[in-house]
Amino acid sequence: MHYQAMHADLLNDTEHYEQRLKGICLHQALQRLGEIPPSKWQLSWVEAQLPHWRRMLQQHGSDQLDTTCSSLQTILLQTLEDPRAQWIFQPHSQAQSEWPVNTLERGNITPCVIDRTFISNGVRWIIDFKTTFVSPESLANQQQYLIAQHQEQLHRYARALQSLGPEPIRCGLYFPDGQCWLAWDFDEATSALSS
Repeated sequence: MHYQAMHADLLNDTEHYEQRLKGICLHQALQRLGEIPPSKWQLSWVEAQLPHWRRMLQQHGSDQLDTTCSSLQTILLQTLEDPRAQWIFQPHSQAQSEWPVNTLERGNITPCVIDRTFISNGVRWIIDFKTTFVSPESLANQQQYLIAQHQEQLHRYARALQSLGPEPIRCGLYFPDGQCWLAWDFDEATSALSS
């Protein structure tokens, strides 16, 4: 799991330490969510995540256990209620969560982890989860900025996966804390020009 590799970065980033720990816990829970049947998407499943979160946070020296666990529980419960998240995490063809792949860019092999990918209605989706809070009210003002900030990352993933099949590729950003969603088409020609 790529979270272990991030541990060294966490130690050097004290300003955002707690937020990064929360993000790791949330990504782990979202990975598990993609691996269980929708019939188990219930409060009891969310509550069962609390010991995992507490253990991970304690192991990494968090001093905000209760606050972080409460926030994670709220975010995950809201995610379970969100129709977009229900679509993202339902069983799909070729679905993968936290999928490690290698990308080849300018002759360099770079390992990366795709948060969620699947095929739905003949389209390959590549979705990245962002743990920062984005409200639906602020999304319209931030949309172009957020896409520009994350587009190259998702296009790198798309270039790595395009050989898996003939399906067109769409990229998406999902913000569980706020239940916001952005999506766009991957255009290989345009993407190659910008890389």
